[in-house]
Amino acid sequence: MDLPSVSQLCAEIPDVLRLLPLQDAPDMAVSAVHVSDLADPTPYLSGGELLLTTGLSLPRSEAGIEEYVARLARADVAALGLGLGPSLEGVPLALREVCARARLALLVVPPEGAFLDVTKAYWKLRTEAERRDLGEAVMAHSELVKAAFSGDPVSATLRSLAYAMRGWAAMLGPSGEVEHVHPSGRLQDAVDVAAELRSSSRRASTAPLTIERSDGSSIGYPITLGQRVVGHLLIGTENRLSGTQHRVGLAAAALLTLGTLRRDQDQARTHGHAQAVAALVDMRLADAAARLASRLDIAIGHEVRVVAVDSSAPVAVDRVVHEWCAGAIAGWRDPDALWFLAPSEKPDAAELGAALLQVDPAVVSVVSEAVPLERVHDVRVGLQRLLDSLPKGSVRVQEKRSLRTSGLDHALRRLGDYGRADLTGAVVAYLRNWGQWEPASRELGVHRNTLRHRMARVRSLLGVDLDDPDVAAELWLLLRSSGLA
Repeated sequence: MDLPSVSQLCAEIPDVLRLLPLQDAPDMAVSAVHVSDLADPTPYLSGGELLLTTGLSLPRSEAGIEEYVARLARADVAALGLGLGPSLEGVPLALREVCARARLALLVVPPEGAFLDVTKAYWKLRTEAERRDLGEAVMAHSELVKAAFSGDPVSATLRSLAYAMRGWAAMLGPSGEVEHVHPSGRLQDAVDVAAELRSSSRRASTAPLTIERSDGSSIGYPITLGQRVVGHLLIGTENRLSGTQHRVGLAAAALLTLGTLRRDQDQARTHGHAQAVAALVDMRLADAAARLASRLDIAIGHEVRVVAVDSSAPVAVDRVVHEWCAGAIAGWRDPDALWFLAPSEKPDAAELGAALLQVDPAVVSVVSEAVPLERVHDVRVGLQRLLDSLPKGSVRVQEKRSLRTSGLDHALRRLGDYGRADLTGAVVAYLRNWGQWEPASRELGVHRNTLRHRMARVRSLLGVDLDDPDVAAELWLLLRSSGLA
């Protein structure tokens, strides 16, 4: 609420409260009207008062008047009103001059005026201001509720709030970065205040935090989920918020908190749906996964890229991956090992690696080339094995292979689909041991004749000569890049 000013009081009762000639009415707010004839009334003042006196105890010497006015100035009195008649017939010249030097507004209540009229006028103006303030608050609450249920609740809420506060409003994210601001021209103000908030020792507090600056006052309302601060609502104004404005700010923060909770629940539900689809894909149930994805309105193609990540910051990794690709599907995860399915046409995998290193310099990640849904499990297992062999801070992107390798890749899928024996393991052991039956069969824990039978089946399915060094080398590189060897 805006308190009545000295100029408003003079305009309200011009016959009772008058300015001295050649003096402008100040716009200083009046916190109260206080009547006192004490030589030192300052112990009973709290600042901002219009002090009314008959001058009964006013010092007669200029030095005494200077001390009297100095005390009032130190007490931050808004103005001094001198009632003529009972003690003084006119305004002492020394009082005029001393008040002018001290820049203390000097008003006169003529003999026909009454101090009670000044008090009544003050409370009339204050009641009208409170009524306007209440009406504006009710309107602001109504607009905030409408904004909270609009299509873009955060932007609409900030717009309504900035209008109601006659200032600016901003929404900060979990890390204290400015996500939204209104009006947009106050972005730098929001960035500056956000920086001060981040450096504050009370940043994690769940109580509002006021930040005073030379160009105005700002207050940060925490957006919380339980006891966890997930953001802040910032409000910036020229003056400190009134009690009513503060309550409007609290209401806006509560609505934004509810919106955040609702979005958090929606995201958790969507995340759970996506994990169910990813689990079916990983179980080699591609058709079932596609049907479930269609029912849940989750986009998934016949081919995907598998993203495997090892990081001690899984929450940040999840956020970065979904910022890189909004359609990424998160699979189930161990404490530090995560994997995702991304659309096969996603071309800028290198950007993902750079973003991951920013949130976790020790991250290890590999993005596969496009693979059919039926091969996701084998590729995912292979990539996670590959993660274990890579140094910290490694980000890899598997490139698309040559035409010849692509043919081998297609043939290799048939090995994974063969259900009677582990043909992929057989060919890996065979190639690793340079085609020597005895060490290869020992590695697999089977008889060499069993291995010979499996390799005959491999040759039949692949349609290639594994004794050809070029074919063997290319197939070995394919197995390594797929994480199968």
